[in-house]
Amino acid sequence: MTRKKFTVVFLMCLAMYQIVGFIGNQIEDYLTQKYIIPEAYISEIKTTYYPKEWVMAVLTEFNDMAGGDSAVLLEKHEIDRKITIEDNSYIEFVPFFLKDPEGPTTIGRTIEDPLNCRILLKTGMDYVSFRTTLLHEYLHCIGFDHVDKQNDLMAPSENESTKIPDENIKEYANKAAKKIWKNLKN
Repeated sequence: MTRKKFTVVFLMCLAMYQIVGFIGNQIEDYLTQKYIIPEAYISEIKTTYYPKEWVMAVLTEFNDMAGGDSAVLLEKHEIDRKITIEDNSYIEFVPFFLKDPEGPTTIGRTIEDPLNCRILLKTGMDYVSFRTTLLHEYLHCIGFDHVDKQNDLMAPSENESTKIPDENIKEYANKAAKKIWKNLKN
């Protein structure tokens, strides 16, 4: 095989590999959104800094905003996508020695795969910041993405003391309830 033919064949194989990988990711995302995420439930609360009562109070309040349907609390379903809630003093994406000390601080983080979702919360927040951060990360676990609106629960914020209006949180509770229970009936 000549060098030119080899290069063409190699580039074609590389392109096919990327296409198949892209399609595979799209299928995985679709199946996760349609069949796994809708049955996500809070599996375990492993917070040491924040009282477990805070976690349950926030999620119960969120649940009550949508008639009890926006969060599945500590129950098991046929298809499991366990949500674990943890806290830690350091949850940055980059190692501390590479972090810009003047840059923003990560106060909440979600680590997902099709069967699990870990919510990490930075220690040291007051209750209002904790509530907002926990709900923001919980919504990531059930498939919501960031938005570009200010004072929105799903807007990424560098200011941990940003107060989100209760109307906005209630709106997301209703959206979460529709997303979860509509898909459970499929």
